[in-house]
Amino acid sequence: MQRFFLSFSNNWCTQLRPEVMRTVILTNPHSMPKYRVNNTVANMPEFAKAFGCAKGKPLVHETRVVSGSVRQLFSPVGASSRF
Repeated sequence: MQRFFLSFSNNWCTQLRPEVMRTVILTNPHSMPKYRVNNTVANMPEFAKAFGCAKGKPLVHETRVVSGSVRQLFSPVGASSRF
C-alpha cells in the first residue's frame, strides 16, 4: 500500500519559484500540488494505516471528507460505504 501512496505523491511532485507560485495561486482555481496530495491522503485511513500515522499527527485529519471516486479505489466491489 505504501507504494501506491508514494506513486500518487510523486505524480504531483513539483518545485516552483516563489514568484511562479504566487502567479499560480492568483490565476489557477486548483490547489497547489503539495495540498492536493497532503489533504487527500490525510483524509484516508488507509494512508494512516500504511505508514503507521497516529491520531493527532499532521497527516491524519480528525474529520475526514472522502469523495466517492477516491473511496472506490479501496472498496471491494459490492461493498457498502463505511462513511
